[in-house]
Amino acid sequence: MKRGSMMRISGGRWRGQPIRKSRYAIRPLTARMRESLFAILGDIAGLTILDLFAGSGSFTLEALSRGAARSVVVEQHPQIAREIRARILPQSEAHIHTMSAERFVATDNHHYDIIFADPPYRYHYHQRLLQLIDQRELWQRDGRVVLHHEQHTRLPLHLNHLQQYDRRNIGQSVISFYRLSADE
Repeated sequence: MKRGSMMRISGGRWRGQPIRKSRYAIRPLTARMRESLFAILGDIAGLTILDLFAGSGSFTLEALSRGAARSVVVEQHPQIAREIRARILPQSEAHIHTMSAERFVATDNHHYDIIFADPPYRYHYHQRLLQLIDQRELWQRDGRVVLHHEQHTRLPLHLNHLQQYDRRNIGQSVISFYRLSADE
């Protein structure tokens, strides 16, 4: 691996620490994407994170490095979940679930400050996932739902409880931000 191509945590107490590359074909968040995302999210110290479609675990590592109190990680592929467990657990308070994001959301009863979903690019169920998150009301009162997706993916501006309040194009990707509607 070339020295310049190694992923590193971009902020917080573990800034500069390497994130081991996966042996599996996953698309980790780039450093630019993580830096932009956390600049928009602001101070996350003490918050509880739900990381859906965790992949490399880079979002969780970045969040914990920046002071998040706890992260729940969901990855359906057992081999990738084992890699995440090896990357994250030695350093922090994280809980890893090996199941589909949809199944986890449908059965979980906890509340999170930030719900982050980074499905694979060929995932076609963004709207259904958002509707399920909206229906299950898994966020804290001031919580946010953040979805990383392709530019051509169309997402609703409003759901039953959530509304999109920001959308950022970063490179070839988009990050859409949702929170509780103002009239809730």
